[in-house]
Amino acid sequence: MIAGFFNLIWILIGGTFIGIIARLLVPGRQYLPVWATIGSGIAGMLLGNWLASLLGVRDTGGIDWIRHALQFLVAAGAVAATSALYRRRATNRLKTHLEQSNINRGGSGIVSNPPSNVTAIPPTANKPAIPSDIIEPPAESN
Repeated sequence: MIAGFFNLIWILIGGTFIGIIARLLVPGRQYLPVWATIGSGIAGMLLGNWLASLLGVRDTGGIDWIRHALQFLVAAGAVAATSALYRRRATNRLKTHLEQSNINRGGSGIVSNPPSNVTAIPPTANKPAIPSDIIEPPAESN
């Protein structure tokens, strides 16, 4: 009974660290709350152990590097997948919110096109498009 309790504590602590490290090493911005990062790490630890058992490398004579690598790789995949789901969810929520606010203002609800009363101001001689257009090269001195 006590061994099972300590095993659960180790899974929580190890999963937390694996999730945080995986989140730091996955490229790009992650749209995850802290609890989802920890959950991804715990899932990675459990699934990595399961995969190590299937491959027969869960318990070795020394440090179980293959098992830990599997845990980390599965946790990194879980962080990336969960982040993609959260990004899609956030994008859909924002689009729905913008469409609803557009409807509340009397619009059609479609936000893919800019309003018709907004026009781009073309650059003129007095207002160049890029500020570097008005910078003149220094005069050469002989």
